[in-house]
This record gives sequence, structure tokens and C-alpha cells, in this order.
Amino acid sequence: MLTVGVLTVAMSSAQLEKMTSTPGAKKITEAVYWRLGAEKDNLFKDGDFPATINVQSWEVLWRPNDYEIVTDLGFMYGNIERPDLELATYVRFREQFPKWAEAAYPEAEFYYKKRSYKPVVKLLEPTLNMTPKPHPNTYRLLAHSYDRLGLYKESLAVWETYIKLAPDDAAAKLNRDKVKAKVTDSQS
Repeated sequence: MLTVGVLTVAMSSAQLEKMTSTPGAKKITEAVYWRLGAEKDNLFKDGDFPATINVQSWEVLWRPNDYEIVTDLGFMYGNIERPDLELATYVRFREQFPKWAEAAYPEAEFYYKKRSYKPVVKLLEPTLNMTPKPHPNTYRLLAHSYDRLGLYKESLAVWETYIKLAPDDAAAKLNRDKVKAKVTDSQS
């Protein structure tokens, strides 16, 4: 299995796509995907976290642009109290896909959970200008980070931008109004 992983890493995405584009290869790829998922679930349920991580590490080599697989691996490193490896997983993901807004989110969330808000701002602010637009959680995390840094006007601006994209998000409107009150209070 590791040999396959090493070979996969040595190929470009285009080569891998071409190699797996035949109907037979697609069926094999799909079967491997589902079998690995079942294996990971069983290993996790059995509490065999090292084996789970081994399977996930191979999957990340096989499918480096699969958000769920990458974040699952980071989550598992967190489970075994290896924040260094968790963060390294997220940093590598962001660096591999610098033009994909979603690639910055796992690293930003890592910092947010550690109550380190400045890196969150640095990571997420540029993603708001990317196409396609980032997931709504990016706006939420960024706005909350600005709020916790006491940068209420910046937080308000992010909430306003997000609400233009999702005008029916009641929670966003409530958060925006809370920040609006803080802006008003800070000006008095």
C-alpha cells in the first residue's frame, strides 16, 4: 500500500486523473475509497488510533485535495494530543492549494480554537476575495476573530459582507447586531 502511495505522490494530478478515468479504473477507485472508509471506521471504533492515522496518511497522499480526508487526519492528530502534527497537516494543505479559499480554513480553525485570533485574520481575510467565495464558516470565524481582537468595525464589515451573500442567515444578523452595538459603544 505504501508503494502505491509513493507512486501516487510522484504523479501529477493530471496523470492520476488520466490513469483513473477509464470505467474499470473508476470502479476500482470507488471500491478502494469505500473500503478505506469502512476500515478507518472500524479502526477508530476499536480505538486503534495509530492504525487509523496510517490509513488516513495514505489517503492524504492518494487524495491530497480531499478536504474531508485532510481534516480527518488533522482531527486524529488532535485526538492523540499531537497539535504539532495537526497543524503541520493543515499548513501543508493550505500551501498545496493556495488559490483554493477552503484550504486556509482548517489551519485558521486550529488557531481559533487555541484563542490565537491574529493568525486567523491573516489566513482568512485574503480568502474573501477568492473565486469561488469561501464557505460561510469562513466569514463567521473571521468576524468572530475580529470581534475578539476588539476590531469591531472590521468584524461588522465581515458580517455585512456575509449577510449580502446569505440574507436569510438569522444567526449572522444577530451577531452583526451585537457587533454593531459594540461599535456604537466604542464610539461613545
